[in-house]
Amino acid sequence: RRVHGEALRSQSAHTVAMADTVDLNEITEYFDEPDVVRKKVAKLARYVRAAKHMTAFTGAGISTAANIPDYRGPNGVWTRKAQGRAGPKGVRMEQAMPTYAHMALVALQDAGTLAFLTSQNVDGLHLRSGLRGEQIAELHGNMYLEVCWGCEAKFLRTFDVSERVNGSGRCKECAKRVPHFCHCTSRKCTTCKQVLKDSIIHFGENLPEHDLEAAFDHARRSDLCLVLGSSLRVTPAADVPKTTMERGGRLVIVNLQQTPLDDGAALIIRARIDDVMRLLADELRLDVAPVELPARSVTTAPKAATATKTARRRVAQYKAAAAAKGRHALGRKASSGAGVAATASAGPSNGE
Repeated sequence: RRVHGEALRSQSAHTVAMADTVDLNEITEYFDEPDVVRKKVAKLARYVRAAKHMTAFTGAGISTAANIPDYRGPNGVWTRKAQGRAGPKGVRMEQAMPTYAHMALVALQDAGTLAFLTSQNVDGLHLRSGLRGEQIAELHGNMYLEVCWGCEAKFLRTFDVSERVNGSGRCKECAKRVPHFCHCTSRKCTTCKQVLKDSIIHFGENLPEHDLEAAFDHARRSDLCLVLGSSLRVTPAADVPKTTMERGGRLVIVNLQQTPLDDGAALIIRARIDDVMRLLADELRLDVAPVELPARSVTTAPKAATATKTARRRVAQYKAAAAAKGRHALGRKASSGAGVAATASAGPSNGE
């Protein structure tokens, strides 16, 4: 009980600290008209076709369609905290399914178009959707991912690995590396037998060095960065798309709220992310696979990719079926008949 209480106090302090960063004057959401959205997505498609090294950067907004609350939206976690209200309702993380936008990113990666993705999300939906682990940097961790600090093996589970963390801050190994919180999960590495750690980055902790380096390396090489559902206010993560912009690459922001990088963006689309990605898939003639989550845990060797075998096999099968129909991963502009009727409809907001 004492350990659990200390963990909750740490989490509560984190929430209060981040709620203090919310400016309630900047939570307004804006929507482009449907015909404007179509024209902007057509322009985005041209950018995608011309890109030699496309990257993506995702925030909480990509997962609101999965009924996971965002942070800085009008009904976001930190917004409500700053307003003195109880937290928003949503599904348990374990019940959340990847959205259409998650699957569209997999299709872009599978087509060889998306070179790398950087995410601020801990919900694990990118890896669960089938995105290849070696082509993603999860800067704030993954609630399903256990890591070994000894041999660097990774274990992608189907349950929240942080639910059974020690949480007391008294573990000597954790205290030396991350002094404010203990990340031990009680399970042991099958390779070197050391106690495994959850991968969640708490307030005040350093971001994972390997992921951060990879994110900035690709940002420097990127000529197109597609931002989906991020307020671009949390650094150093937000400095990743900023790096692409400052080095002359195109920055495209899909977010309902204004961001600090809007002035330097080549294109801003004010619409719901799933709607935008459906239109983009139509423009590029992408075959977006249906959602099918893996039914078991996956273990990976040290420094190996963490994408699930089941999900990757599903993507391969779907791609083969599409190829049999004579379709290509990327083609010329498709029919513009697809609409965005739901663009301004009620629903979850895009936030952090």
